[in-house]
Amino acid sequence: MTVRFSRQWVWSWTGFAVLWTAFLIYRTHFAGHFDSTVFYVQLITTGIFWIVCLGYWRKPYFTITPKTLVISGSYFPIKRIFPFRKLRMENETRLIAESKGDWKYLPIQKWMCNGDDWNALSERLSRP
Repeated sequence: MTVRFSRQWVWSWTGFAVLWTAFLIYRTHFAGHFDSTVFYVQLITTGIFWIVCLGYWRKPYFTITPKTLVISGSYFPIKRIFPFRKLRMENETRLIAESKGDWKYLPIQKWMCNGDDWNALSERLSRP
């Protein structure tokens, strides 16, 4: 099962990237002065914001397989893999995994998950 990022989280990053790009355009074309150092720093940060934004649009937040939970990296082949024997949800907000006899909280935040995906996961985990 794949859980995507929250739409609000993705749209907030997109909005921030659009505002930062608009500020870059205003500063370079309408502000009346041009400083190359500030321009290049702002151009690099604009590119970083857009790269982060596109990563949130195209990658899932995490994927659950029968025995592992995999948190995907946005751009690099970095994955955090959490093996488990049992997986359950606590208070509809936190995921807990049993691995080697210990129950541990997983680094998953409900507010960063797509609501429909989180509800489907909650329903799936509540079934015996």
